[in-house]
Amino acid sequence: MCLFFSVRGSWASYPDLFPICLGDKLQTAIEIGYSCNLLKNDMDLMILSASTPEQTRSQLEAGLNKIASVLGPPTWDRRKRGFVPGAQASFAVVIDGETLRHALTPELKPLFLNLGTQCETVVCCRVSPAQKALTVNLVSSFLIPVILIF
Repeated sequence: MCLFFSVRGSWASYPDLFPICLGDKLQTAIEIGYSCNLLKNDMDLMILSASTPEQTRSQLEAGLNKIASVLGPPTWDRRKRGFVPGAQASFAVVIDGETLRHALTPELKPLFLNLGTQCETVVCCRVSPAQKALTVNLVSSFLIPVILIF
């Protein structure tokens, strides 16, 4: 199963919504993302795949550093985040279920939320129903409405 979070692409008329699509494997999820126009060729795509919490932390921090090097220091003001239409760069994250399991721990959850909310699209693939629920709750906690797409 796979989750997609995006605020632009084919959802441009709904700038405050994060659609969630269901899919399968990593490459399939990426292909679905491109075909739905949630992923675009001009996006800087970051693939997160780690087997330990330490590797997950390292990859989340690397993603945050990559965005900060282009957009400057992050802010929690949603109007100034990386997913704002017209931003100078566009980022997307693809994260697998095992890495997501670590990213949703209390220690790493703030990093994952920080990274994801600076991206135009987040694709979570190979996730369990529990991980889907936790991810939706996490995104909703940032006061972003979520749409499920089947």
